[in-house]
Amino acid sequence: MKISDMIMVIENRKGTESNSLCSFEDYLSEFVFKTTEDQKVRAELIGEIMQSKYEKNGWSEIYTAANHTIHARYCKDLNDLQAFVLGCYNDTRPELNLNVFHSSIECLGVVESMGIPYNGSKGDLRALHYEKVKREFVEGEVLSNFNGRQYRVLEKYSDDNLLLQDVESGSFVVGEGTAFYAKYPKAEGIGSENCVYGIEWQSGIYPGGAKPSEINFKQIRQEYGAVKEAEKNKSYREELTEKFDELYRISRDVKLTETVCEAAKEALYDEFGTARRNIFMDKLEKGQYDRPGITLNPEGYVR
Repeated sequence: MKISDMIMVIENRKGTESNSLCSFEDYLSEFVFKTTEDQKVRAELIGEIMQSKYEKNGWSEIYTAANHTIHARYCKDLNDLQAFVLGCYNDTRPELNLNVFHSSIECLGVVESMGIPYNGSKGDLRALHYEKVKREFVEGEVLSNFNGRQYRVLEKYSDDNLLLQDVESGSFVVGEGTAFYAKYPKAEGIGSENCVYGIEWQSGIYPGGAKPSEINFKQIRQEYGAVKEAEKNKSYREELTEKFDELYRISRDVKLTETVCEAAKEALYDEFGTARRNIFMDKLEKGQYDRPGITLNPEGYVR
């Protein structure tokens, strides 16, 4: 069962709240049909709960008496589910996180598979698995992290250095070493219906300035952009050339023993795949020895 197909229900009787997680069918039979027999009212309540799928915080409301109310809406995502089970949406703390008698069995199964603790259980954080997923980021797209925040990609400085803007607050962050991950129950595997995706970065740099006009984007671009990455690779190529030349010199030095020369030649093949300098230089210019990420073309420009 998908998290987004689950309905979160808060029932308040005389000030005491009770939380339930239901499928659409169980919500209707347990809360709507038992509340009213009026077909028109039932239709309105069904319309309200369906509308909650598309509204950020829209709860359907059922008033059966002055001291009995029911609030319900569809669950948005894993963060929403965790907050509900932990009682973050309650005015008063329920005795139990979930009313298992009113909750659907399949919903409780999802909660358990996600390792979320409820009704005194500790939960199992090891139930979830994180896996890095290869993905190319695109300027303009909106990405989410695992804390429920959404970020728009304003600019790609390199494959994994991104200028991001928090969609809600408008603040900027440079995500250095940004990667895309999948989080899913181990029992289900990646790509399952409850697999969620999000970004994480190795370090976040928050530019100074209260307004965008006060932020030096040119400096940020120079610091984290592709030009700097290319310069790193250019320096790396120079280091490789020095290393190759030294091993090449040793392998051809007639003053050294044959064993030493052969060892140097073997090291050339092991690290560079060749002991011939012209082949090494050709591979070097084509970027075949570059580290993952930005490479240079033969003229030294970003490719």
